Amino acid sequence: GNSMSMNSRVPASFQSFPLTLASWNISNAQPSFAAPNFSQRSKESPRLIREECLRPSPSPDIIALQECPYPAFGQQEFADSGYVSIGTQGSHCGYVDLLVRKELTLRKAQPIIMLQQYDLPSVAATIELPNKVKIAVSSSHLEPFKEGAFERRMQCEMLMDILS
Repeated sequence: GNSMSMNSRVPASFQSFPLTLASWNISNAQPSFAAPNFSQRSKESPRLIREECLRPSPSPDIIALQECPYPAFGQQEFADSGYVSIGTQGSHCGYVDLLVRKELTLRKAQPIIMLQQYDLPSVAATIELPNKVKIAVSSSHLEPFKEGAFERRMQCEMLMDILS
């Protein structure tokens, strides 16, 4: 008999690729009502954030962080776990970072540099998945609150125009 699986007969471009994504506003890794001890949170929060992001099995392929306390936070905390920062961008509160598994960046992950010239609080990239499907992903921290609704809408429209 033929031991070929169903997937091996389907062209690679039509095979599915399970993609997992984690997005988290880490609130500048600052104390909160739930964790008010500043010195303990300052020491423990990077490790706790990393562990929480990587806790699902399998770990996410893409991690989008908002409100990072400094530009290199994501790369510093996730590089040893096999992630590469596509880039960081300042926002109204801290920085956004887009982290991608190293294996996916080797498959042609391209940052979308254009976002910086429009001063959007976003980092985006196109990524070619192992099944040859190209996707666009972004980590964004848009204008907050009711007062920022118009600006947020403009930011969303600009981001969608650039990504499409």
